[in-house]
Amino acid sequence: MFEGRIWVDTEDYALVRAEGNPAKNPSFWTKHVHFVHTYEKQGGFWFPLSTGSVTDARIFGRTDLTIEYFDYKPNATQFAEGIAITTQGFRQQ
Repeated sequence: MFEGRIWVDTEDYALVRAEGNPAKNPSFWTKHVHFVHTYEKQGGFWFPLSTGSVTDARIFGRTDLTIEYFDYKPNATQFAEGIAITTQGFRQQ
């Protein structure tokens, strides 16, 4: 759960962006956490594009983290209830 804002696509009603702070402080060691998740449509699917966060810790100070997602490729393999999605660089087990 978080306190913040979300942006929703008007055609697909899909989540485009979520930005905010955790509803409760996750740890005594953190003073403040702010995050931004963004999503992008590729073909008929919505995929995570990036996740960024800034954390102010009591001892270590400020920490910035950015994760960028890429190389999503829908796979034509059909399953009982959907379509398999694979990404380059991740192994399926």
